[in-house]
Amino acid sequence: MDISGQTRRRIFIVAYQAGPNDLLRAARLARRSPSGSGRPMSRQELAEAVNAYAYEHAGRRVTVDARYAGKLERGEHRWPFEPCRTALRMVLGKSTNAELGLFVIHGHNKDPEARGRTGDFGRACSRTR
Repeated sequence: MDISGQTRRRIFIVAYQAGPNDLLRAARLARRSPSGSGRPMSRQELAEAVNAYAYEHAGRRVTVDARYAGKLERGEHRWPFEPCRTALRMVLGKSTNAELGLFVIHGHNKDPEARGRTGDFGRACSRTR
C-alpha cells in the first residue's frame, strides 16, 4: 500500500523472445505414443490427435500436420487458430495456453502476421465445416 492507503497493482509484462517453444515440445515428449511402442508421442501423432479432437469436439476440420507442429515447437508460430489451441491443450493435458508456451504476439515487429505475412498459418490451421 502507498501513503494514501491505495493498493498499487503491479503489472508484469512478459517480453516476447524469439526462439523454440520448449514448453510445447516438453508437453509432447511427456506423452506416450498411442502406438503402444513406449516411445514419446511424435509430431505426426500429435497432429493426428489435434485434428481428431477438433473435429470430434468442435465439429471443425483443422489440417495440422507434423510440419506445422514443428513450426509451433520451433516458435515460428506462437498463436494458432482457436480450435487448434483448444485441441492442443486437451490432447497434451494442459489447462491454459501459457502452459504450452502459446501467446499472442500481434503487433510485435518479429510477428510475421503483423507484417501482413501469414506464412503457413492459414494453410496449416485452416478450418472447414
